[in-house]
Amino acid sequence: MTPLEILYYIAGFYLFAFSFASGCDRSNKKRWGTAFFWGLFGLLLAFGQFLPGWLSGIIVIFLAVIPGLNLMGKGEYGDVSKEARILSADRFGSVLFIPVLIIPVGTILINALTDFGALIGLGISALAALAVALPLTGEKTRRAVQEGRRTMDSLGWTAIISQFLATIGLLFNSAGVGETISSLMPVTLLESSKFASVAMYCAGMMVFSFVLGNAFAAFAIITTGIGIPFLVKIHGADPSIITVLAMLSGYSGSIISPLAGNFVLVPTVLLKIKDRFGIAKVELPVVILMLMVHIAVMYFAS
Repeated sequence: MTPLEILYYIAGFYLFAFSFASGCDRSNKKRWGTAFFWGLFGLLLAFGQFLPGWLSGIIVIFLAVIPGLNLMGKGEYGDVSKEARILSADRFGSVLFIPVLIIPVGTILINALTDFGALIGLGISALAALAVALPLTGEKTRRAVQEGRRTMDSLGWTAIISQFLATIGLLFNSAGVGETISSLMPVTLLESSKFASVAMYCAGMMVFSFVLGNAFAAFAIITTGIGIPFLVKIHGADPSIITVLAMLSGYSGSIISPLAGNFVLVPTVLLKIKDRFGIAKVELPVVILMLMVHIAVMYFAS
């Protein structure tokens, strides 16, 4: 069993705990839909590799239907009063940042010093942060489950929209959308000009990420249609450089997309922002500037 598989098991069983707690929460009028949703998602994470494809497909359909029918809701999470939270924050002070900092620092160190990679490093660091936070605050494991459930219930279906959008990107690419895009490009211009190829690649990543709401979904399509045939094969660009910068260009589009889960939908829900496009409006000038930076860096570095 690989470390990544172990982390998927842990994540799956964590969601099972959410599902069980939701099913027992009588204050949530939609507890069964909520419990069913997190239970199915946990099943895919923990045991998806053992499930036949048709069954996984049915589960994914249910993950779309449950929130689509508005069958998910919020419940009680053993909340403490606002005054108690303030007193707790004053008592611990800056020490509370220790578990928070463990996650990014641990991820970077594990990725740099081991062969595990960033994803496994993130999982290990998150577990380490939890192991430190519980004794530090004197809370029990049950509190970690309830607070995790509170966050996931607040996010609802938006918590897994990135996975759905990335899958859509793979489906589009498998259907030949990348090749179709390549055939629509001004071939003569892109073959003769490396700068035009770079600009089209970065801009294409940004536009498709905006439309699809996810840079992962756009990556396979635009890289197949522009990155590989023009930049790599014709202009000899380094794939390891252009693909990283292409993803950054994609993020420039996804952070202003109304479909973007992590960048727009989730922050809007958590921060209770009334204007659905408020984040995108603030970020738009920076996005345009960063797209220009990505184009310049890719052109000179590749």
